[in-house]
Amino acid sequence: MKLSRESFHRSVSTTLDTPLDHKKNVSNRLLIFALIMLIGMTVVFARFYYVQVIQNDYYAQRLEIYSRRILQLAAPRGEMIDRNGNKIVSNIEQLEITYMPPNRLDEATKLDLSYRFSKAFEMNIALLRERDLKDLYLYLNPTALNDFLTQSERDDYTNRVINASQRLDLVLERINENHLSTLSVEDQAMWLVKILIEQPTGGRPKVIKSNVSKEEIAYLIEHNHLFPGFDVRISWARLYPYETILRPVLGTISTTTQGVPQESLLFYLANDYLRNDIVGRSGIEQQYEGILRGISSQYNLNYRSDGQAVLDELSVGKQGDTLKLSFDMEWQRYAVETITRIFEENRTTRERRFMNIIDFVMMDVNTGDVLVMASVAKDEDGYIYNPMSNILNAYEVGSAVKGATLYMGLDQGVVRLNEVILDTPVKIRDTPLKRSFRDLGLINDLKAISRSSNIYMFHIAMRLGGANYVYDGPLSINPEAFSTMRNYYTQFGLGTQTQIDLPNEQTGFSGTSTVPGLLLDFAIGQYDTYTPIQLAQYASTIANGGKRIAPRILLESIDSQSGLVNYVNPVRVLNIIDNQVALKRVQDGFRDCVVNELCRSQFSSMITPFAGKTGTAETSTFDENNEWIRSYNSTIVTFGPFDQPQVATSCVARNAWVERSQSNICQIITAEILKFRYP
Repeated sequence: MKLSRESFHRSVSTTLDTPLDHKKNVSNRLLIFALIMLIGMTVVFARFYYVQVIQNDYYAQRLEIYSRRILQLAAPRGEMIDRNGNKIVSNIEQLEITYMPPNRLDEATKLDLSYRFSKAFEMNIALLRERDLKDLYLYLNPTALNDFLTQSERDDYTNRVINASQRLDLVLERINENHLSTLSVEDQAMWLVKILIEQPTGGRPKVIKSNVSKEEIAYLIEHNHLFPGFDVRISWARLYPYETILRPVLGTISTTTQGVPQESLLFYLANDYLRNDIVGRSGIEQQYEGILRGISSQYNLNYRSDGQAVLDELSVGKQGDTLKLSFDMEWQRYAVETITRIFEENRTTRERRFMNIIDFVMMDVNTGDVLVMASVAKDEDGYIYNPMSNILNAYEVGSAVKGATLYMGLDQGVVRLNEVILDTPVKIRDTPLKRSFRDLGLINDLKAISRSSNIYMFHIAMRLGGANYVYDGPLSINPEAFSTMRNYYTQFGLGTQTQIDLPNEQTGFSGTSTVPGLLLDFAIGQYDTYTPIQLAQYASTIANGGKRIAPRILLESIDSQSGLVNYVNPVRVLNIIDNQVALKRVQDGFRDCVVNELCRSQFSSMITPFAGKTGTAETSTFDENNEWIRSYNSTIVTFGPFDQPQVATSCVARNAWVERSQSNICQIITAEILKFRYP
């Protein structure tokens, strides 16, 4: 139905004429707004009440924590004992003078304090570096910043062609020894103290002088009003009851001045270390830093009204764990003494005049425990004892590796059990004759080990490489034979990391040339080089029935407070050699060497049955005229008792003889050391 025009207008005007109640609308809106404000204020007040009244203690505690300056004092490092409980590394208490800077200390006061302290206490100015001395010279001679520049350089600085840092570099370069010689001892001592008191705290008091006497401590306490900020505390230094015979293996630690190594800074900071923390720098100290470190004591730093620092203890630290190591220290000491004595006995032997280092390792064949690790090196001033040589230095070791070569030949099927080969010189076209130390005639695999036949090993190598040997003919060998031989040697631990738990282990030289004649040299230990620890692992693998076990130094760590064991270092089997028939043949060859052949001169008289293999490697050295001459390394590996092997050894004597052939000095040394525990 349609509305007429008149009715439509009538409807619209009626709507528009309806009066609006503005007061009512405004009142409603104000009421809603007021209600919202009231609710909001109630919430705020409730929250305020909750924080200020109910949670007052909690937030006061949080504020105190956030406003604290926490200082840490390192706990004593863990000690080390040998397998029998003898202390190898312990801690000795010493006193040191420390410094915690008072509040608002100006430069003039620092200098005055530094002069005062350096006059009262003797300082070791040898700690100053050359750059420190140059800085001191500039401090005492400030005009040098201009006097040491040319006019052109001064103009460049004025015109901002060079900046202040570049100007300083130019001046420092021109300060020479003559300038530094004008610095007095007193000024240098003052400067050293100033450097020490200005070094970053690293979250702890700064060490100004270590190992101070009781008289110095008494003087400081009596005159403490003259040395604000200075204090005395007990610290610890490392003590080595067995002196130097194992020190390089045990390792070194940094000082608070040295702090953590710069190259590892991020690693240490990420593990909650401070920049000036004492850390292990080498050897076992480095390898087991996390166990030896301990837990630092924590203090809250406050300042009195006179600006002096006050330390309030928050938590007590804990000494690091004691490390129980694998060494038998009495045996270790006897080994070092024996090697040194035999060195001395041969000092006047002309043929041994270039013998300069003897390394020796003994390990438990069933666990990998390193019982003895000795090294004696001769120099003009006497003897150097660095047992780390056993994992760092690699040598040509000669026939000692022939056990691995025979195992490979039998396992690959290129020779048969008890196969007889004629030991007569091998001749390859355009090369010298290759032979054993003497022609041995017809010889089987067992005698090839015990009598050390080079020829037998040459035939294994040639067959492995698929060669068709003809006397004085060319020799063609498949280069893959080098990889095959190296792989077999690796299974025994030769030419690869033994995974001993010491840092920086080396693997030795691995040749890259595949000239056919070198494969023959490889088979008799005259190509790649090996470390003494690798030789010991090789002998251990043969002795225990084919398990290559990682040598271990750490046995377990013991809690310094409770005496409970916190960590046990597990025995790790790296691989297993599974051809027991071939391995037994190698074992019997080693035993025959002791009973009937080349090893019997020293070992046949022992009650305990041992097995072994000697080696002589051709190498070279410089003579008195600084010219190259041919020399020979002497080596031996052993294991025993033969029926139930317990230990394996390796010995390498570098440049053991020149000119005329000499007895294997390593055989003499090894037999003597073994007799300490095995008659």
